[in-house]
Amino acid sequence: MSKIENQHLLGTKPQISVTLVGSMGVGKSTLIQKLVYDQFVIEQKSTINPSCSKMNLNGMSIRLWDTAGQEQFRTFTFKYISRSHIVLIVCDSTDLQSIKDLNEWFEICDENKVGNQSRVIVATKMDLKQEDHLIDLVKNIATENKAKLIFCSSKNGSGINEITDLFEQTEVIESTKSVEYVEDEETQNEKISKGCCK
Repeated sequence: MSKIENQHLLGTKPQISVTLVGSMGVGKSTLIQKLVYDQFVIEQKSTINPSCSKMNLNGMSIRLWDTAGQEQFRTFTFKYISRSHIVLIVCDSTDLQSIKDLNEWFEICDENKVGNQSRVIVATKMDLKQEDHLIDLVKNIATENKAKLIFCSSKNGSGINEITDLFEQTEVIESTKSVEYVEDEETQNEKISKGCCK
Protein backbone atom coordinates (compact mmCIF):
# COMPACT_ATOMS: atom_id res chain seq x y z
CA MET A 1 0.00 0.00 0.00
CA SER A 2 1.36 3.41 -0.95
CA LYS A 3 1.91 6.36 1.33
CA ILE A 4 -0.94 8.25 -0.33
CA GLU A 5 -3.37 5.35 0.22
CA ASN A 6 -2.45 5.21 3.89
CA GLN A 7 -3.07 8.94 4.19
CA HIS A 8 -6.52 8.64 2.62
CA LEU A 9 -7.50 5.72 4.86
CA LEU A 10 -6.26 7.43 8.01
CA GLY A 11 -7.86 10.74 7.09
CA THR A 12 -4.54 12.57 7.18
CA LYS A 13 -3.56 15.29 4.74
CA PRO A 14 -2.40 13.83 1.38
CA GLN A 15 1.04 14.86 0.19
CA ILE A 16 1.64 15.17 -3.54
CA SER A 17 5.06 15.68 -5.09
CA VAL A 18 5.26 17.78 -8.25
CA THR A 19 8.48 18.22 -10.21
CA LEU A 20 8.96 21.02 -12.73
CA VAL A 21 11.31 20.25 -15.62
CA GLY A 22 12.21 22.12 -18.76
CA SER A 23 15.02 23.95 -20.47
CA MET A 24 16.92 26.81 -18.85
CA GLY A 25 15.12 30.15 -18.78
CA VAL A 26 11.57 28.91 -19.40
CA GLY A 27 10.31 30.31 -16.09
CA LYS A 28 10.09 27.30 -13.74
CA SER A 29 11.26 29.20 -10.66
CA THR A 30 9.05 32.18 -11.48
CA LEU A 31 6.07 29.85 -11.90
CA ILE A 32 6.66 28.33 -8.47
CA GLN A 33 6.83 31.81 -6.93
CA LYS A 34 3.46 32.59 -8.49
CA LEU A 35 1.88 29.31 -7.39
CA VAL A 36 3.12 29.44 -3.80
CA TYR A 37 3.28 33.17 -2.98
CA ASP A 38 1.18 34.75 -5.76
CA GLN A 39 4.18 36.91 -6.59
CA PHE A 40 5.86 37.71 -9.88
CA VAL A 41 9.63 37.92 -9.55
CA ILE A 42 11.22 39.39 -12.67
CA GLU A 43 14.80 38.26 -12.05
CA GLN A 44 15.56 34.71 -10.99
CA LYS A 45 18.96 33.05 -10.75
CA SER A 46 19.41 29.88 -12.78
CA THR A 47 18.58 26.82 -10.71
CA ILE A 48 21.51 24.46 -10.14
CA ASN A 49 20.50 22.37 -7.13
CA PRO A 50 16.89 21.15 -6.86
CA SER A 51 14.89 23.16 -4.33
CA CYS A 52 11.56 22.50 -2.68
CA SER A 53 8.62 24.80 -1.99
CA LYS A 54 5.42 23.82 -0.20
CA MET A 55 1.85 24.93 -0.68
CA ASN A 56 -1.36 23.84 1.00
CA LEU A 57 -4.38 23.44 -1.22
CA ASN A 58 -7.76 22.56 0.28
CA GLY A 59 -6.36 20.01 2.69
CA MET A 60 -3.59 18.74 0.42
CA SER A 61 0.10 19.38 0.92
CA ILE A 62 1.83 20.03 -2.41
CA ARG A 63 5.61 19.79 -2.67
CA LEU A 64 6.96 21.62 -5.71
CA TRP A 65 10.46 20.65 -6.82
CA ASP A 66 12.34 23.18 -8.95
CA THR A 67 15.04 21.55 -11.09
CA ALA A 68 17.91 22.70 -13.28
CA GLY A 69 17.40 22.98 -17.02
CA GLN A 70 21.09 22.84 -17.90
CA GLU A 71 22.17 19.48 -19.27
CA GLN A 72 25.17 19.15 -16.93
CA PHE A 73 22.87 19.19 -13.89
CA ARG A 74 20.18 16.82 -15.16
CA THR A 75 21.45 13.83 -13.18
CA PHE A 76 19.79 15.40 -10.15
CA THR A 77 16.62 16.03 -12.15
CA PHE A 78 16.24 12.34 -13.06
CA LYS A 79 15.96 11.39 -9.40
CA TYR A 80 13.15 13.84 -8.71
CA ILE A 81 11.19 12.85 -11.81
CA SER A 82 11.14 9.24 -10.65
CA ARG A 83 9.76 10.26 -7.25
CA SER A 84 7.01 12.58 -8.44
CA HIS A 85 3.30 12.03 -8.78
CA ILE A 86 3.00 14.86 -11.31
CA VAL A 87 5.61 16.26 -13.70
CA LEU A 88 5.07 19.72 -15.17
CA ILE A 89 7.09 19.92 -18.38
CA VAL A 90 7.62 23.65 -18.87
CA CYS A 91 8.43 25.55 -22.07
CA ASP A 92 8.58 29.20 -23.07
CA SER A 93 5.70 29.85 -25.49
CA THR A 94 7.85 32.42 -27.32
CA ASP A 95 11.00 30.30 -27.66
CA LEU A 96 11.24 27.70 -30.42
CA GLN A 97 14.13 25.73 -28.93
CA SER A 98 12.48 25.26 -25.54
CA ILE A 99 9.38 23.98 -27.33
CA LYS A 100 11.43 21.55 -29.43
CA ASP A 101 13.10 20.39 -26.22
CA LEU A 102 9.73 19.17 -24.92
CA ASN A 103 10.14 15.90 -26.82
CA GLU A 104 13.47 15.27 -25.11
CA TRP A 105 11.90 15.94 -21.71
CA PHE A 106 9.14 13.43 -22.46
CA GLU A 107 11.83 10.85 -23.30
CA ILE A 108 13.61 11.61 -20.02
CA CYS A 109 10.33 11.20 -18.14
CA ASP A 110 9.68 7.87 -19.86
CA GLU A 111 13.11 6.62 -18.85
CA ASN A 112 12.61 7.63 -15.21
CA LYS A 113 8.91 6.94 -14.80
CA VAL A 114 7.59 5.18 -11.70
CA GLY A 115 3.91 4.24 -11.41
CA ASN A 116 0.99 6.02 -13.04
CA GLN A 117 2.63 9.42 -13.26
CA SER A 118 0.74 12.44 -14.63
CA ARG A 119 2.56 14.71 -17.08
CA VAL A 120 1.42 18.14 -18.18
CA ILE A 121 2.96 20.63 -20.59
CA VAL A 122 2.95 24.15 -19.17
CA ALA A 123 3.67 26.87 -21.74
CA THR A 124 4.69 30.06 -19.94
CA LYS A 125 5.04 33.77 -20.83
CA MET A 126 1.64 34.05 -22.50
CA ASP A 127 1.61 37.75 -21.58
CA LEU A 128 4.20 38.33 -24.32
CA LYS A 129 3.49 38.65 -28.04
CA GLN A 130 2.75 35.18 -29.40
CA GLU A 131 3.44 33.58 -32.77
CA ASP A 132 0.76 31.25 -34.09
CA HIS A 133 3.19 28.68 -35.48
CA LEU A 134 4.85 28.26 -32.06
CA ILE A 135 1.49 27.86 -30.30
CA ASP A 136 0.49 25.26 -32.91
CA LEU A 137 3.77 23.40 -32.38
CA VAL A 138 3.17 23.19 -28.62
CA LYS A 139 -0.35 21.89 -29.23
CA ASN A 140 0.93 19.25 -31.67
CA ILE A 141 3.57 18.02 -29.22
CA ALA A 142 0.92 17.77 -26.50
CA THR A 143 -1.32 15.77 -28.82
CA GLU A 144 1.51 13.45 -29.90
CA ASN A 145 2.39 12.72 -26.28
CA LYS A 146 -1.25 12.53 -25.12
CA ALA A 147 -0.48 15.18 -22.53
CA LYS A 148 -2.65 17.88 -21.03
CA LEU A 149 -1.58 21.38 -22.05
CA ILE A 150 -1.87 24.57 -19.98
CA PHE A 151 -0.93 28.02 -21.29
CA CYS A 152 -0.09 30.43 -18.51
CA SER A 153 1.59 33.66 -17.47
CA SER A 154 3.34 34.09 -14.14
CA LYS A 155 3.12 37.84 -14.70
CA ASN A 156 -0.63 38.34 -15.16
CA GLY A 157 -1.74 35.07 -13.55
CA SER A 158 -3.57 33.61 -16.53
CA GLY A 159 -3.66 29.80 -16.44
CA ILE A 160 -2.43 29.59 -12.84
CA ASN A 161 -5.82 28.42 -11.59
CA GLU A 162 -5.77 25.65 -14.20
CA ILE A 163 -2.57 24.34 -12.64
CA THR A 164 -3.94 24.38 -9.09
CA ASP A 165 -7.18 22.81 -10.34
CA LEU A 166 -5.03 20.05 -11.82
CA PHE A 167 -3.68 19.19 -8.38
CA GLU A 168 -7.23 18.77 -7.10
CA GLN A 169 -8.61 16.68 -9.94
CA THR A 170 -9.76 13.23 -8.90
CA GLU A 171 -7.86 11.42 -11.62
CA VAL A 172 -4.60 13.08 -10.60
CA ILE A 173 -5.14 12.26 -6.92
CA GLU A 174 -6.06 8.69 -7.83
CA SER A 175 -2.94 8.33 -9.96
CA THR A 176 -0.77 9.06 -6.94
CA LYS A 177 -1.87 5.79 -5.38
CA SER A 178 0.43 3.84 -7.69
CA VAL A 179 3.51 5.90 -6.83
CA GLU A 180 5.55 4.83 -3.82
CA TYR A 181 7.51 7.88 -2.70
CA VAL A 182 10.69 6.59 -1.10
CA GLU A 183 13.29 8.97 0.26
CA ASP A 184 16.89 7.90 0.54
CA GLU A 185 19.32 9.37 3.08
CA GLU A 186 20.68 11.86 0.55
CA THR A 187 17.20 13.30 -0.11
CA GLN A 188 16.41 13.53 3.59
CA ASN A 189 19.68 15.38 4.19
CA GLU A 190 18.82 17.78 1.36
CA LYS A 191 15.52 18.59 3.04
CA ILE A 192 17.16 19.17 6.40
CA SER A 193 19.80 21.46 4.89
CA LYS A 194 17.15 23.47 3.04
CA GLY A 195 14.76 23.51 5.99
CA CYS A 196 11.92 22.50 3.70
CA CYS A 197 9.46 19.71 3.09
CA LYS A 198 10.14 17.81 6.32
